[in-house]
Amino acid sequence: MNININRVFGVLFLVIFISVLVVLFNSKYYNLIFIVSSFVYIIYGLVFLNIFEKHTDFSDPIPKYYPKLTVLIPAHNEESTILDTIKGVKNLEYPKPLEIIVLDDGSADGTYEKIKNIKDVKVVRFEKNKGKASVLNHGISISKGEFIVTIDADTYPQKDALMKMIGHFNDLKVGAVTTLVTVDKPKSFLQRLQELEYYAAFGFWHKSLSSIDCLYVTPGPMSIYRRKALLEIGGYDEGNITEDMEIALNLKKHSYKIACCVNTKVSTGVPYNIKSFIRQRLRWYRGALYNSLFKHKSLHFDKKNIEFGFFIFPLFLSTIFIAASLIFGIIFLNVKIIIDTISLFLMNLSAGGFNWNFLFNWDIFMIPAYYINMLIISSIWGYFLYRGYKLDKERSMNKGSIYIIFYLFFYGLILGAMYLLSIFYEALGINKKW
Repeated sequence: MNININRVFGVLFLVIFISVLVVLFNSKYYNLIFIVSSFVYIIYGLVFLNIFEKHTDFSDPIPKYYPKLTVLIPAHNEESTILDTIKGVKNLEYPKPLEIIVLDDGSADGTYEKIKNIKDVKVVRFEKNKGKASVLNHGISISKGEFIVTIDADTYPQKDALMKMIGHFNDLKVGAVTTLVTVDKPKSFLQRLQELEYYAAFGFWHKSLSSIDCLYVTPGPMSIYRRKALLEIGGYDEGNITEDMEIALNLKKHSYKIACCVNTKVSTGVPYNIKSFIRQRLRWYRGALYNSLFKHKSLHFDKKNIEFGFFIFPLFLSTIFIAASLIFGIIFLNVKIIIDTISLFLMNLSAGGFNWNFLFNWDIFMIPAYYINMLIISSIWGYFLYRGYKLDKERSMNKGSIYIIFYLFFYGLILGAMYLLSIFYEALGINKKW
């Protein structure tokens, strides 16, 4: 009988993890967990606000020269968006012609038929789906540009994106440059919440991290890489489900910097419904767990990257487990309340009487601790959102107050639940694919 050792260790980890949480939240001191985590988030917020406020120079360097660029567009079943993406790429302002390569990754729809005859666009078609990382590696191998621009097939860059981003490579230690990522034409309620999240994450958060050379992801929608650096690190890990995070960590491992340009932006498509949203977040968070716990664990406490190794990377990993633990605690405590309420109800009935007071016989100290914790976290992320929004000169926070309220007070709970679910999926090795 074949025994999957990884699955055994995963189950063992989950048993220990859940057991510890049950003991903690079942004790009479469970309020302290919410209180302590509130103080942790306060410190966490103040540190990053200080970082952001200290680095106020968001200007982009003027390029010393304009190198040849290759734009790689990986596409899998993107017939509804690919033409607009190519049009956006062709409209990019740049003093030299762009080498544009579309990598059709085994599309089963009409993607290839729409792009096969476009002038000045090279199309590489793969009969079978190889995966994004694999086709990007092929694109790098046949590219002629000194720098590689990767753009998703549902992403639309501003005209000045290349001109604003390329100057950051004046610093020879910069291996990649990212930019502000926004949501393209949000329609559903879920997409509007993601729009707010992107301003906080890809705006405030990424700019703060890049200011101290600690950015650990080069977003798939659009990033520019130094080709020499990509070849040095061996390109993308084709077995990794979050190739954009893995390659950024690999660049950091090889002492490259990742810069962030927020004076331009790209807009990208995001999940429209819950099903696609859950699938995306499971991939993101499971990839984050795998890359930080296993693939690039050596970056923790790395003496070559003091701020990143001793602060940012451990903080990033611990945040996943803290958020997952808090969500577990909220679920556990509310289920406990329901069970206790039902038990009291049945006891009242068996005693031959009925007393409505049992409905209010709850531990009232749990509710203030939880809401104070949520209010603190919401306030911190609310300011992150405000500063991130200000980076986009074309948008205003005056509209959509209902989305902002829901985002601040409930969206974090959804993300925390996704963290918790991702821990389960990753530990058990369930359905691990891109």
